[in-house]
Amino acid sequence: MYAMRWVSRRQSFAPRINSWVMEMALDSVLNEVRKIREQYAEKFHGDVRAMMDDLRRRHAESGRKSVSRNPKPRRKTIALPENGG
Repeated sequence: MYAMRWVSRRQSFAPRINSWVMEMALDSVLNEVRKIREQYAEKFHGDVRAMMDDLRRRHAESGRKSVSRNPKPRRKTIALPENGG
């Protein structure tokens, strides 16, 4: 609990000068991505299966290799007593 309070009270060391410029840049990028996403969805009339089929076809035609990574090993968990102590 103490750690959570410490983290939430901790001040950022990053300068906040002109942070609105970064926010405006991110907003314009996000708006462009959303616009492209909407156009792509309209092309397939919102059919998710058709979109996935198209993406798989385009990937196969690109000839690029897909890389799959093994899942990270699970961390061991410790069971705590029910009374909290």
